[in-house]
Amino acid sequence: MKAEYAKPAANFCVHLITKDRRNVYFNTILDVCRFWFAERQRLLPRWPPATSGQAEQQTWTPQYHWTAYVAFIASLVAAMNRKARNSAAPTVPAWYASHFAEIVCECCSIMVQSAAHDVATEMLCLRYVLSSAGSIVARSSPWCMAALAQCIRKALQNPELGEYAHRIFRDIPELRALGGEYMVL
Repeated sequence: MKAEYAKPAANFCVHLITKDRRNVYFNTILDVCRFWFAERQRLLPRWPPATSGQAEQQTWTPQYHWTAYVAFIASLVAAMNRKARNSAAPTVPAWYASHFAEIVCECCSIMVQSAAHDVATEMLCLRYVLSSAGSIVARSSPWCMAALAQCIRKALQNPELGEYAHRIFRDIPELRALGGEYMVL
């Protein structure tokens, strides 16, 4: 996964947010993340058709753009939560993370519903997102997490779902730990 820079980039963004007293940077990063979610077709992996020429193949998006974007937003949620929790006088309000948590859930739902369930990069990204920000998302946007749990439950019932994806979904402790209405296993 080409998302190894997600955590340092998110930490840097949160650092800038804490220094900005007028919320300009927070609003800017939120707007940029929303923009790229709206433009997700440009980030989602697409494979060139067998008949495409070399010029057409250059327009196709590789797998890692989408997963890097999703990993960055999940890292942003986790970093904001850490900053809010670890400060005596929080410089990042806890509700900031909820804006990004909704985007994270939508991104995860797209990956769960995609036809590419056996793409290892997306499955590893889902695992990373749910392990780094799953419980935060569940607290800040419970309705989003319930919708994601429903998507995963539906995906697990799909007979075409590959064994690797089944294993990833069943091995994510955050899904089991959420319990109750979120229980998908």
